[in-house]
Amino acid sequence: NSGTVVAGSATTVNLQCNPISYTIGIATHCTHETNTSTTYAVVTTSPAQPNANYSATVTGPSVVSGGTQSGVLNGSGGVNLQATVSQYGTYNWSVTVGTVNNTAQSVVQLTPTNTCQ
Repeated sequence: NSGTVVAGSATTVNLQCNPISYTIGIATHCTHETNTSTTYAVVTTSPAQPNANYSATVTGPSVVSGGTQSGVLNGSGGVNLQATVSQYGTYNWSVTVGTVNNTAQSVVQLTPTNTCQ
């Protein structure tokens, strides 16, 4: 946009701003301990949204801690999240950065080798 500013007069400038377009990636994995498991969500943004605010939730059969989280993405536009769960099953992560949302699943299942998948 362009315009003329005259000294001593009021000037109104209308700016046309395009919203920043970005995506959220979520990679999940889990670990199994004796009585609980931990589900992880590795969150990235592309292009990177460093220091942006995020909120995240994880739902499933039995979330013990970490079900609701919020904060600021790191300087690379990402964050590593984790939640403790006490039952096997499917856990659903939902992450919002600004106005963009994405979801991912983490299946907590004990394998024959006593590991988590």
